[in-house]
Amino acid sequence: MTPAQQSNTYREGANKIAVDMFKDALDPYSMEISQGLLDVRKEYLQTALDEIKKSYGSYDEYLEKALGLTKEKRKAMQDLLLEGTPKKPEAAQKK
Repeated sequence: MTPAQQSNTYREGANKIAVDMFKDALDPYSMEISQGLLDVRKEYLQTALDEIKKSYGSYDEYLEKALGLTKEKRKAMQDLLLEGTPKKPEAAQKK
């Protein structure tokens, strides 16, 4: 199971709350469709990735043109959000 697909496990409780909120207002078919929209499915993710490549040629172009995330902004986000090799203290980098 991929990390993205593990979202189904992590979001199970929240998804149940969302479905329960609308169960009286929706018919069974609409409920089934709604449940499908809350799930992470490999084929949905692949379709989205394929469409990005088709429309923009690369993920980098998509991030920059569609979302306005320049290389510099993406690097800053990566540094902030991703774990990795610890950075040297600023004083050590100047030596």
